Amino acid sequence: MASGAVQGDGFDLRNEFAADFGDPRLSQRLQLLVEALSRNPSASFPEQLRDPSQLESFYRFIRNPRVEFGDVLEPHQLATVERAMTAGEVAVIHDTTDFGFPIYGDTLRPGLCKFSRKRQGFLTHASLVVSTAPVCPLGVLSAQPFPYQSQLPNAASKRFWQQSFGLMKSTYDRWLKGVRQTAALLENVPSVVHLMDREADSYEILADSEMHGTRYVVRLTYDRRSEIPSGELAYISANFVDLKPVATRVIELGARYEKPRGPRSRDAQPPRPRRTAAVDVYASAVTLQRPKKRPEWSHLPAKITINVVRVVEPSPPKGEEPVTWTLATTEPIDTPSEVLRIVDLYRMRWLIEEYFKAVKTGCSFEKRQLESAQSLLIALAMLLPIAWRLLLLRHLGDTTLSAETVVSKTQLQILRSEVPKVSWEQIPTVSNVHMAIARLGGHLRNNGPPGWQVLGRGFTRLLEMERGWLAALKAHKRTCDQS
Repeated sequence: MASGAVQGDGFDLRNEFAADFGDPRLSQRLQLLVEALSRNPSASFPEQLRDPSQLESFYRFIRNPRVEFGDVLEPHQLATVERAMTAGEVAVIHDTTDFGFPIYGDTLRPGLCKFSRKRQGFLTHASLVVSTAPVCPLGVLSAQPFPYQSQLPNAASKRFWQQSFGLMKSTYDRWLKGVRQTAALLENVPSVVHLMDREADSYEILADSEMHGTRYVVRLTYDRRSEIPSGELAYISANFVDLKPVATRVIELGARYEKPRGPRSRDAQPPRPRRTAAVDVYASAVTLQRPKKRPEWSHLPAKITINVVRVVEPSPPKGEEPVTWTLATTEPIDTPSEVLRIVDLYRMRWLIEEYFKAVKTGCSFEKRQLESAQSLLIALAMLLPIAWRLLLLRHLGDTTLSAETVVSKTQLQILRSEVPKVSWEQIPTVSNVHMAIARLGGHLRNNGPPGWQVLGRGFTRLLEMERGWLAALKAHKRTCDQS
């Protein structure tokens, strides 16, 4: 990643919220509110905005009909594009998460889906931009909130979503829209590849990407019929029966826990412990035919030839499901290093899972007690860039990039003064900053890596110290000018 990918005041959110609502007062209010919210992202709104007039200003802002989700998020999107322009190759990681909120008594919040007897909410499809060398989150380029229409409680709720965002016709709509939107925004970035999980396994998405020259790595769900060299049809897996692996690799698998993960099916992701897996990697070109039962896809090519990489764990631990990934891609597969690069690109998907944790845990979004979908959505637009900043801080903890890549000179000076026990390098690194902020948040070295709330508390203290520092400098300058 070029050094400019995350610029010197990487934790300064002012550029991320330079929105234009056509009213300078609204634009200024947004910046003041976000400054307050970012000081302690996991706290409740009344705790973050202790001045009653500021809290009332916040409620007026999120209820203002002139304030729209896209307008709040747009400056962060533009700043993300600027960072991507300096980052060399970038990956766009697409995925969907659900945000659930408790139901208190019999009172439903207007506009939300009813997920269960005790839970309401909505879903959001996000597109996170990441530099690939080194891996670094650059920002969110697309965010599409949407409901499950069948779970909307009434016609008024459906009308709200139709007017605000439009209603999606199928599961694949949000994936295709996310790819098209981000590809257009990143058209001047020289190297972009899109990463998608199994829900994006659609001939429409693969063929549309081929038509528009969009690069991708998509994990396939279906063992589709494909053409073999004889011209006959066979399942994709049949193309690999007689092949030898082109490479082997040991990969780290994250833990999946036995706990609610929202309304979507959990069958495809059973619980598992964190472990390593030794896998064999195969590669082959495959030709797919357009499904005959989808006349609405008649504008798509009748056939497409794609590269497919198969990742198979031949000897999983007893009682564990073997790793089996089938990855469709536009990337070359001519050499073992090219094939392994595709595997590594797909493994970068874990970053968007961490990002969703930053929104839910680091920013406590699912604990917000706002009364309607409208107010929750504006709050989400305000929290998404704050969650990116938390992800950036946590992710860069092990890097040796210069500290001034992510904090200002003033913030660095404060950290070195207030946390001297950190083993500061002669030229301080981001890793030094990460540990110093964690220490400010009360992190103990023996407790393992710092979590979202510890980092949030530490950064809150850093911002408070910075305000005091700058106020003292201002007072000192005024005294000197008067003497």
